[in-house]
Amino acid sequence: MNKKLTILSNDYAGNAPHHAGVVQGGTAVFARSIRDWVHKDGGQWIGVFHDGAGDAIDHTVVSDTKSARYISFCVPSSSMKKLSKLSRAIRPDRLMDEEISYATQILKEQKPDVVFLNGFYTFPWILFEAARRLNIPTVVQHAGIWAKEIRQYSDKFTPHARRASYWIERQSAHHADANIFLNETSRDAFAAIHRLAAISNECIIPLPHPGWKFYAGERRTREQKILGCVARWDRIKNHAGLLAFAEVCVRHRLPWKIRCVTSIPDTAVMKDFKKKYRKYIDVVAPMTREELGGFYKELDVLLVPSHFDVSPTVVMESMSHGVPALISPGVGWASEYRASGMSSWITRFDRPATAVRALAEHFERASWSEVKKLAKNIETWHSPATVYQSYLRLFRRCSSNRR
Repeated sequence: MNKKLTILSNDYAGNAPHHAGVVQGGTAVFARSIRDWVHKDGGQWIGVFHDGAGDAIDHTVVSDTKSARYISFCVPSSSMKKLSKLSRAIRPDRLMDEEISYATQILKEQKPDVVFLNGFYTFPWILFEAARRLNIPTVVQHAGIWAKEIRQYSDKFTPHARRASYWIERQSAHHADANIFLNETSRDAFAAIHRLAAISNECIIPLPHPGWKFYAGERRTREQKILGCVARWDRIKNHAGLLAFAEVCVRHRLPWKIRCVTSIPDTAVMKDFKKKYRKYIDVVAPMTREELGGFYKELDVLLVPSHFDVSPTVVMESMSHGVPALISPGVGWASEYRASGMSSWITRFDRPATAVRALAEHFERASWSEVKKLAKNIETWHSPATVYQSYLRLFRRCSSNRR
């Protein structure tokens, strides 16, 4: 009989019952879903979420039921900023020793069988180091690559902070009981950016699809094409590439309209860029999951121009409506695209004329049989039951290996 496991993981305030926080972002939604699967399996989920509002390191159990316990772990903002503002060479685990030592006390109280890191950045790393000190098995899901984001926002980190952050992320590659990557593309990017010949106990488990029913959809023959994008407003999503794409469309008088679901900050930063962006692209306010379904149904093609994106769920969401996505080579779906015969749907948005030409060639084709193949593969490979059972088996294996 399988042991009923206790899994402790970094989580989000919005997932705690009766908490005022709002569930936003892929990792928060994933945490809620895997929590439910751990419960179905008879186990217990302990979600630890970060609270930076206090003045001292502390923790509070905010919710406790048979299936899930939620703990607010206060690590003051001043403590977290020690890393990003680092002005000297020091090992991060020594710099953050007080925070890590406190986390070990939480883990001693909770006695988890496995510590699962849903993404890897400063807060999950504190739990990771605490688990290592106590010899508790660790499983890391690389929902993103921190080093990629740091390079995109290098001006926000001191040189010492950048080196320290890279060291932190490499710790998982060397010491985790399992390193989960969502696809081959992100695994290879992780190994390349950290110059690793090997990654400790690596495996690939894709994200589960959203649960929407997949259907082929009908390719529209209308001359006016509706292109869409769903992306938060930050550098790595490459809104500059999307604007350049839109400008080429206008220059060549293509009957294409581009709509982007995003939220542009109402600040003076990049004011001229924002003005131009709104001129060429219809900006749509963020939507609920149900509303997004209607948004995808109106599209001919989704655009994903990100400089790097491990496995954006928007690709699965649009494909469930039969709408293909034109993606950049930095999007983790590239490996599954190639396996499904979709290589021609990978293009360089830093060469906007090339990207526009690639899409125009697709619109000239009579059929897109490869799109249907990819949709079927996503429905099979990303089945929620298959994905979450893979996690449960992995948790058990890591727990058993430490006995």
